[in-house]
Amino acid sequence: MIKYRPSDFSEVAPVWREKLWSAEYDFQSTSCMIYPSGYDIDIPKKYSAVFFVAEDEGKIVGVYSGHLTSPEHFRARGLYVDPDYRGQGISRQLFNLILAEAKKQKATLLWTTPRQSSWATYASFGFTQDSEFTHEGFRYGPNCYASMKVSTDNRLISFLKNYFLL
Repeated sequence: MIKYRPSDFSEVAPVWREKLWSAEYDFQSTSCMIYPSGYDIDIPKKYSAVFFVAEDEGKIVGVYSGHLTSPEHFRARGLYVDPDYRGQGISRQLFNLILAEAKKQKATLLWTTPRQSSWATYASFGFTQDSEFTHEGFRYGPNCYASMKVSTDNRLISFLKNYFLL
Protein backbone atom coordinates (compact mmCIF):
# COMPACT_ATOMS: atom_id res chain seq x y z
CA MET A 1 0.00 0.00 0.00
CA ILE A 2 1.35 3.43 -0.94
CA LYS A 3 1.84 5.80 1.97
CA TYR A 4 2.44 9.53 1.71
CA ARG A 5 4.41 11.62 4.15
CA PRO A 6 6.32 14.87 4.55
CA SER A 7 10.02 14.60 3.86
CA ASP A 8 13.08 16.81 3.48
CA PHE A 9 15.65 17.83 0.91
CA SER A 10 18.24 15.26 2.02
CA GLU A 11 15.82 12.43 1.25
CA VAL A 12 14.38 13.81 -2.00
CA ALA A 13 17.62 15.13 -3.55
CA PRO A 14 19.07 11.66 -4.30
CA VAL A 15 15.89 10.72 -6.17
CA TRP A 16 16.04 13.93 -8.17
CA ARG A 17 19.74 13.42 -8.88
CA GLU A 18 19.41 9.78 -9.95
CA LYS A 19 16.03 9.81 -11.67
CA LEU A 20 14.98 13.31 -12.69
CA TRP A 21 17.97 15.59 -13.14
CA SER A 22 21.62 14.99 -13.88
CA ALA A 23 24.20 14.43 -11.17
CA GLU A 24 26.15 17.35 -12.66
CA TYR A 25 23.30 19.78 -11.96
CA ASP A 26 23.91 21.50 -8.63
CA PHE A 27 20.27 22.05 -7.67
CA GLN A 28 19.21 23.41 -4.30
CA SER A 29 16.17 22.87 -2.10
CA THR A 30 14.56 26.00 -3.57
CA SER A 31 14.74 27.47 -7.03
CA CYS A 32 15.36 31.13 -7.85
CA MET A 33 12.92 31.07 -10.78
CA ILE A 34 9.92 33.39 -10.59
CA TYR A 35 6.62 33.46 -12.42
CA PRO A 36 6.02 34.26 -15.24
CA SER A 37 9.74 34.46 -16.05
CA GLY A 38 13.05 35.53 -14.61
CA TYR A 39 14.93 34.94 -11.37
CA ASP A 40 15.10 36.25 -7.81
CA ILE A 41 18.35 35.14 -6.17
CA ASP A 42 16.94 35.97 -2.72
CA ILE A 43 14.21 33.28 -2.82
CA PRO A 44 16.33 30.76 -0.85
CA LYS A 45 16.80 33.38 1.89
CA LYS A 46 13.10 34.28 2.01
CA TYR A 47 11.31 30.93 1.66
CA SER A 48 11.72 27.29 2.65
CA ALA A 49 10.64 24.34 0.54
CA VAL A 50 8.35 21.52 1.57
CA PHE A 51 8.86 17.97 0.37
CA PHE A 52 6.57 14.96 0.15
CA VAL A 53 7.29 11.34 -0.69
CA ALA A 54 5.20 8.34 -1.67
CA GLU A 55 6.47 5.06 -0.24
CA ASP A 56 5.74 1.42 -0.88
CA GLU A 57 7.04 -0.76 1.96
CA GLY A 58 9.86 1.69 2.70
CA LYS A 59 10.84 2.24 -0.94
CA ILE A 60 10.43 5.82 -2.18
CA VAL A 61 8.36 5.59 -5.36
CA GLY A 62 7.40 9.24 -5.79
CA VAL A 63 8.50 12.73 -4.73
CA TYR A 64 7.28 16.31 -5.11
CA SER A 65 8.21 19.62 -3.56
CA GLY A 66 7.18 23.23 -3.56
CA HIS A 67 7.91 26.65 -2.12
CA LEU A 68 6.77 30.22 -2.22
CA THR A 69 8.46 32.43 -4.80
CA SER A 70 6.57 35.52 -3.64
CA PRO A 71 3.89 36.06 -1.00
CA GLU A 72 1.22 35.11 -3.57
CA HIS A 73 3.01 32.59 -5.81
CA PHE A 74 3.87 28.99 -4.90
CA ARG A 75 6.06 26.90 -7.19
CA ALA A 76 5.54 23.14 -7.53
CA ARG A 77 8.83 21.48 -8.39
CA GLY A 78 10.43 18.10 -8.99
CA LEU A 79 7.52 15.69 -9.49
CA TYR A 80 8.81 12.18 -10.06
CA VAL A 81 7.07 8.80 -9.90
CA ASP A 82 8.93 5.53 -10.45
CA PRO A 83 7.93 4.11 -13.88
CA ASP A 84 6.79 0.84 -12.26
CA TYR A 85 4.28 2.80 -10.15
CA ARG A 86 2.87 5.18 -12.75
CA GLY A 87 -0.83 5.06 -13.54
CA GLN A 88 -1.80 4.44 -9.90
CA GLY A 89 -2.70 8.01 -8.93
CA ILE A 90 0.53 8.69 -7.04
CA SER A 91 1.30 11.91 -8.89
CA ARG A 92 -2.27 13.10 -8.19
CA GLN A 93 -1.92 12.46 -4.46
CA LEU A 94 1.48 14.20 -4.34
CA PHE A 95 -0.02 17.11 -6.28
CA ASN A 96 -2.89 17.34 -3.78
CA LEU A 97 -0.36 17.62 -0.95
CA ILE A 98 1.48 20.44 -2.75
CA LEU A 99 -1.81 22.21 -3.51
CA ALA A 100 -2.82 21.96 0.15
CA GLU A 101 0.53 23.44 1.15
CA ALA A 102 0.09 26.31 -1.30
CA LYS A 103 -3.31 27.01 0.27
CA LYS A 104 -1.87 26.74 3.77
CA GLN A 105 0.74 29.35 2.85
CA LYS A 106 -2.04 31.56 1.41
CA ALA A 107 -0.74 31.54 -2.16
CA THR A 108 -3.20 32.63 -4.83
CA LEU A 109 -1.28 31.10 -7.74
CA LEU A 110 0.39 27.70 -8.07
CA TRP A 111 2.90 27.49 -10.90
CA THR A 112 5.39 25.06 -12.35
CA THR A 113 7.62 24.44 -15.38
CA PRO A 114 6.74 20.96 -16.65
CA ARG A 115 8.57 19.15 -19.38
CA GLN A 116 6.68 18.74 -22.62
CA SER A 117 6.82 14.96 -22.16
CA SER A 118 4.83 15.21 -18.91
CA TRP A 119 2.40 17.96 -19.90
CA ALA A 120 -0.65 15.64 -19.96
CA THR A 121 -0.19 14.92 -16.25
CA TYR A 122 -0.02 18.61 -15.36
CA ALA A 123 -3.01 19.43 -17.57
CA SER A 124 -4.98 16.71 -15.75
CA PHE A 125 -4.24 18.50 -12.46
CA GLY A 126 -5.79 21.68 -13.89
CA PHE A 127 -2.70 23.64 -14.88
CA THR A 128 -2.96 25.99 -17.88
CA GLN A 129 -0.03 26.37 -20.23
CA ASP A 130 1.17 29.98 -19.98
CA SER A 131 4.10 29.91 -22.43
CA GLU A 132 5.36 27.94 -25.39
CA PHE A 133 7.54 24.92 -24.76
CA THR A 134 11.17 25.90 -25.15
CA HIS A 135 14.70 24.82 -24.28
CA GLU A 136 15.70 28.42 -23.59
CA GLY A 137 16.32 28.85 -19.87
CA PHE A 138 15.61 25.18 -19.13
CA ARG A 139 18.29 22.58 -18.59
CA TYR A 140 16.05 19.53 -19.15
CA GLY A 141 13.48 20.87 -21.60
CA PRO A 142 11.61 21.64 -23.52
CA ASN A 143 9.58 23.11 -20.67
CA CYS A 144 6.88 25.74 -20.37
CA TYR A 145 5.46 27.91 -17.62
CA ALA A 146 2.10 26.64 -16.36
CA SER A 147 -0.15 27.86 -13.57
CA MET A 148 -3.48 27.54 -11.80
CA LYS A 149 -5.43 29.73 -9.44
CA VAL A 150 -5.44 28.51 -5.85
CA SER A 151 -8.92 28.41 -4.35
CA THR A 152 -9.50 29.72 -0.86
CA ASP A 153 -11.76 26.75 -0.10
CA ASN A 154 -10.08 25.00 2.85
CA ARG A 155 -12.05 21.73 2.65
CA LEU A 156 -9.20 20.12 0.67
CA ILE A 157 -6.69 21.00 3.39
CA SER A 158 -8.95 19.54 6.09
CA PHE A 159 -9.48 16.36 4.09
CA LEU A 160 -5.78 15.86 3.38
CA LYS A 161 -4.81 16.52 6.99
CA ASN A 162 -7.25 13.84 8.13
CA TYR A 163 -6.47 11.40 5.32
CA PHE A 164 -2.69 11.65 5.51
CA LEU A 165 -2.50 12.58 9.19
CA LEU A 166 -0.36 15.61 8.42
